[in-house]
Amino acid sequence: ENLLTSTTAIFQQSDADLSNFILITSGAHTGAAAEIQIFIDASTVVVEPFGWDADLAAVTYVVTPHPILIAGNGNKTSIDASSLGGIKIESHAYVNGSLFRVELDADVDHASGILVEVEANGYSGIEGIEIEYVTGDLQPADHVSILKIDMDETGASSSDTTTEVDFINLLTTDEYDLEKHAIHIGQGFDNAFHVSSGTEEDPDYGYTVIPDTATDRVTGIAPGGTAFLQASAGDVEIFTSDNDYILIGSDATFEAVEAILVSGANQPIQAEYYYSTGAGTWSTLVVSETTHGFTLSGIITFTAPGDWAKSNATVPAGAAITNAYYIKIVRTRNFLGSPPVEDYFKTYTASSLTDFEIRGDGTIRPVIMADATAPNNSLYFSTTQNKLVYKDSGGVVHDLW
Repeated sequence: ENLLTSTTAIFQQSDADLSNFILITSGAHTGAAAEIQIFIDASTVVVEPFGWDADLAAVTYVVTPHPILIAGNGNKTSIDASSLGGIKIESHAYVNGSLFRVELDADVDHASGILVEVEANGYSGIEGIEIEYVTGDLQPADHVSILKIDMDETGASSSDTTTEVDFINLLTTDEYDLEKHAIHIGQGFDNAFHVSSGTEEDPDYGYTVIPDTATDRVTGIAPGGTAFLQASAGDVEIFTSDNDYILIGSDATFEAVEAILVSGANQPIQAEYYYSTGAGTWSTLVVSETTHGFTLSGIITFTAPGDWAKSNATVPAGAAITNAYYIKIVRTRNFLGSPPVEDYFKTYTASSLTDFEIRGDGTIRPVIMADATAPNNSLYFSTTQNKLVYKDSGGVVHDLW
């Protein structure tokens, strides 16, 4: 299919290498064009016709360089930068979310959102993808991610323990003696690898607040009064109006909130985040989040603030809430066609001082935990023994140092 045979032997391997085009110059399909993709021999090539399909016979054609831009049937588009061109997207004082966005709505297995194919041709220093990031004047408590990958698995209801997801999958052939590094960490890093080990828990407290009337969603009367809990049969709409907010609270500090939604907002709620600093007082909380403004389920992470304090009111002299450590999430978008509906929330205990780390100098800080909470077949620093230990498959703890 898409095979073109010429009565004159004019094709060359370079036609496929350069993605040259065939332009039909006679017959019913005059003006039709197709990209030469595979060179078979001087008389035969395989072409990409960009959506059109016809049996051709006794027509004339010319071979031309790939056009700069071509659009064909079936919404197929091709851009050719040749040997000296390039494609550049620029912005200035940008304030509109994502500068470049790719949305893949798959209807077949093995589809790819972005595929980068690189022919290095033996040249050194060829980069498949390069990110150059300039921080500017970062402030205390700011958080940035150079590369962030997030996944919403709430639709994977048929999955089980045999289902596997690799966030990063590195593969290579192994033919020659060159030394390959799956991941190479250079100099200058405080920590080369960090595993956040906080425990997932139900929130101890939670409220929806229509300024400033608070409705209990954790310890109230089921189903609506327990809607923020995973075991609850109740689901409630949140952020119904501009400046509505929710409170997620715990008796102890935490460093992440998981938000599982029944349905996301039709557009980002333009959330603002705060943490409690006393009785009804709040300070701005810097977060990294993957809910995209509560348009989908995701994780909200942050470092537990040093001045985080319990609060028992929504605002000074405001509605009473149970005294606890809270984060406040406020909707600031004026108009929202479809507010989100929550399913449940989870918190993750603060663990910054007990997480597993490989430091930038290569030394290792093992995860710190009690023997009772450590799973079998684990190496960790035991707070029970105050030693580095190994817990074997039978649950017996062995001192290592």
